[in-house]
Amino acid sequence: MKNISILHIFLIIVCMVLFLNINKPNPTPDIPIQPIIPAYPNPQPNPTPEPQPNPEPEPVLTFEDVPIYRTRIVEESKYADIINRARNPVLEYDRDTDAHETTHMIQADLRNNINKGSEIRHNSFYLLGGKSISFPEPSIKKRDIIPYVPSILQESRYDLYVRGQGAWDNEPLYLVDEWCAYMNGAEVAIEEYKTGRHDGTMYDVVKGPLEFSVYCTALCMAIKDKDPEYWEVQIAFRHFMKTQLQRSYNIVMEGLNIREFQGYRQQEFITTLRESEQTSKLRQFLIDNFDGIWVSKQ
Repeated sequence: MKNISILHIFLIIVCMVLFLNINKPNPTPDIPIQPIIPAYPNPQPNPTPEPQPNPEPEPVLTFEDVPIYRTRIVEESKYADIINRARNPVLEYDRDTDAHETTHMIQADLRNNINKGSEIRHNSFYLLGGKSISFPEPSIKKRDIIPYVPSILQESRYDLYVRGQGAWDNEPLYLVDEWCAYMNGAEVAIEEYKTGRHDGTMYDVVKGPLEFSVYCTALCMAIKDKDPEYWEVQIAFRHFMKTQLQRSYNIVMEGLNIREFQGYRQQEFITTLRESEQTSKLRQFLIDNFDGIWVSKQ
C-alpha cells in the first residue's frame, strides 16, 4: 500500500510538470529590429535664401500749390479747377480742349517762375486739385527719343510732337507737359459725359493720354541710356512717371467704356503694345521699371 502511494504521488508530480511545460509560452527569438524605410526619401532642408537688397522706398513727391487766380467759373468741376487757376485761360473751344490748352498756360507760368535766375532748366506740370510738380531737364535732346518709339506705335501725335516741335528739342520734358495737358483734358471730357454736358460727339479724347504713355516711356528709356546719372539720382522723377502712367491707364480704361470715346484704333494700339514683337523692348522696360503698367490689365 505504501509503494502504491509513492508511485501515485510520483505520477501526479510528473503530470503537473508536463502540464506546466505545455502551457508555458514559447520564448520569442531575438530578431534584430529593422528600421522602417519611408516610402519617399527624407526631404532635404530648404536652402537658406540669400539676403536680398531692400527694395528702393518710394519717395514722397513734393508738390507745389497752385492757388486760384480768379474765379471765372462758379461750379465744382475739373474744368473750373483748371480755368480758375490760370492767369490767361483759353476760352475758345469746347470745355475739354480749353482745359487742355489752359493747362499749358498754367504750366508755362510755373516753368517761367521756377527758371527765373536758375542756371538749371526745369519743367513744371499741373496735376489738378491745385497741385503741381517740377523737375530739372535731363541732358538729352527731344530727338533722342525717336529710336525708342516702335514704328508700329507711331500714331498721328508722334509726327506732331516727337518728330515735330523742334523748338523744344533742348527741353525733352516738353513731352510730359503735353501728356499732362492731354490727361487733364481727358478727365474734363469724362466728367462732362458723366454730368450730361457732353453733346454726343464721337472723338478721340482719351487717345492722347494713350499715345503719350508710349512716347513718355520712350523718353524714360532714352534718359536711362543717355543720361544715366539723371535716371539714378532723380528717384522722384521715376516715381512721378510711374504715377502718371497709372493715371493715364485709368483715364483711358474709363474713357474706352464710353461709346463716344471709343474707336480710332485705340484697342488695336493697346493690343500691339502688349503683344507685338516690335514692342518687346518697350514692354520689358515697363515691366522692369514701372511694375508692368500697360503691359497687362491692372
